[in-house]
Amino acid sequence: MRKYKRIEEKLNDQRAKLKEPKEINYTGIERAIRCIRKNLFAKKLTVRWLKERCRINGGSFATKFAKSTGFYPKEFILYHRIEASKRLLKETDATITVIAVSVAFLILTRLFVKRSRAGRV
Repeated sequence: MRKYKRIEEKLNDQRAKLKEPKEINYTGIERAIRCIRKNLFAKKLTVRWLKERCRINGGSFATKFAKSTGFYPKEFILYHRIEASKRLLKETDATITVIAVSVAFLILTRLFVKRSRAGRV
């Protein structure tokens, strides 16, 4: 239990380090970044969910987001999840599977489950 508390503390530290946008001229971007910060390690966080949650319409959202942050929304989310994963790998003794679940890397966890069911892990 103590191990998981330490992981949660590290994730909260990483969440606080999210890059601030250069200059925001679109309030939807501000809402999106606040929402990402709050839900960075949640499984539900996808670009579609983000747009719905922040009530953002239009196809130019990704371009405006990229101009403000230097990343498209999906890249922004992945970058910060990867950074959190690297930090957890360096600073904790958690397994890769525990870290993947903690930062919501569902692809890795699904692959692990699929392989473990097939007896290939």
